[in-house]
Amino acid sequence: MLLGWAALSCFASGALLVMRATSWVTRPLVAASSLFGVVLTIYQLYVGVSALGGGVSSVGIVSVPLFLIFTVVYLYLIYTVLSEKEA
Repeated sequence: MLLGWAALSCFASGALLVMRATSWVTRPLVAASSLFGVVLTIYQLYVGVSALGGGVSSVGIVSVPLFLIFTVVYLYLIYTVLSEKEA
């Protein structure tokens, strides 16, 4: 379920950013969904790193790089929204 929320917030922020987050409605939505995605992916990174030392290390090996990429994408979305000037 947690993976579904991360994917949904990723698609929502990306779609809203494509629509150009310059309006007073889409700009906060992109920032909020990106922030939500960052929180989820950081938690998933924590779970993946802790799984590396346990019995399910293969899950951690797959999930840590994946969620590291997601975290970088979300941080880029937040940077893009914050650096864009309002119209």
